[in-house]
Amino acid sequence: MTKDLGIEAAGNRVGDAIARVPGPGRWLAGVVVALVSLVASVVASVAGLATRNVPAAAAGAVIVVLGKVVALGQAILWLQRQRPLTVAEAALLATVYRDSVDLAAVRLVPGYAGVFSASDRPFTLGSTIYLKKPALSDHVLVHECAHVWQYQHLGSRYTFDALWAQATIKPSPYLWSNELGRGRTHWRQFNREAQAQLLEDVAEANPAFFTDDTVRFAHQREDHTDLARAAVAEVRARRVRRAG
Repeated sequence: MTKDLGIEAAGNRVGDAIARVPGPGRWLAGVVVALVSLVASVVASVAGLATRNVPAAAAGAVIVVLGKVVALGQAILWLQRQRPLTVAEAALLATVYRDSVDLAAVRLVPGYAGVFSASDRPFTLGSTIYLKKPALSDHVLVHECAHVWQYQHLGSRYTFDALWAQATIKPSPYLWSNELGRGRTHWRQFNREAQAQLLEDVAEANPAFFTDDTVRFAHQREDHTDLARAAVAEVRARRVRRAG
């Protein structure tokens, strides 16, 4: 399932224009972006119910929409401030994901984020990445953008899938090598956190992997080049549908 991202990307463009207005421009821009993101999450959540796993899709929809309501309230109260990707961040993510993520729909919330700052770990809500700090390392940004990819292609249910994995998979859902031990030999079979972690580990090991087919990928002294190549190819094969 691919969701139409035109609403969110358009809202971001309007927000960027408003942010240049002197005085309350930045505050109003944050409110507009948060409001449009909420609307987009409702649209995505309704579309996401057309799935074989309706309970997971419904639970994910509740999580995302409620989270976006909180984000809107925080934007109104000036408790969270968003920004677009920098040129360098967009270039990095385009190298990894190519046309499979609509980067125009992505927003970053650096630093303090109201109630979302209860934990210092970065997380992704829809197409918004909460950094919890001024900047993220490149490989962690790749990880968080994997959750954006999941949202843009799978809908809101990805949130339930990720939280369920965190609650049930021990010792950690991030250990994608353990997924192999469970007989899950393809990236698409991994839990949502393991999917993101594999891409992060590849980016951390050697970012050139995404542009040079001769680069190999080893993890814990084992060669996993074929797995990583297949994963990247599967990610890039799912292109987003944009308005216009």
